[in-house]
Amino acid sequence: MLHRRHKSILVLEDDAIIALDLEDTIARAEFRVASVISSCADTLEWLKRNTADIAIIDVLLRDGPCVEVAETLVAKSIPFVVFSGRVSLEEVDPVFLKGTWLQKPAASHQVVAALLSLSGDEGSVDPDASRQSPSTVLPDPDRRCSTSTA
Repeated sequence: MLHRRHKSILVLEDDAIIALDLEDTIARAEFRVASVISSCADTLEWLKRNTADIAIIDVLLRDGPCVEVAETLVAKSIPFVVFSGRVSLEEVDPVFLKGTWLQKPAASHQVVAALLSLSGDEGSVDPDASRQSPSTVLPDPDRRCSTSTA
């Protein structure tokens, strides 16, 4: 089994801030970022020449739904985390159900828990992250934004 530092993560995200946050989370968890791509077309081209150990994909990128990308990941036996806030499980193409679903927004430790689960390195999951099943990690309903006035 490859050590975490040698496992590469492909990130498919069209929101630059979220992509940067994912890159940081992946690096802090001692994985390696293979590439960050914001379109389905570019991802399909990348996958013709490259591979990754795991992918994190949003269901919808700037050029449309990632159905063909997800099908390619399945065909290449690349496990993936579906990281999306735009759709529910009932609204997606069945190919996305072959991935681990992580609803946006999610805390960094939830992203890491999902990656560790797919990498076979679950023994290193933060105790707080292991309270939820990585296959259906949902946002914390008690987490609310609050504003205060002085």
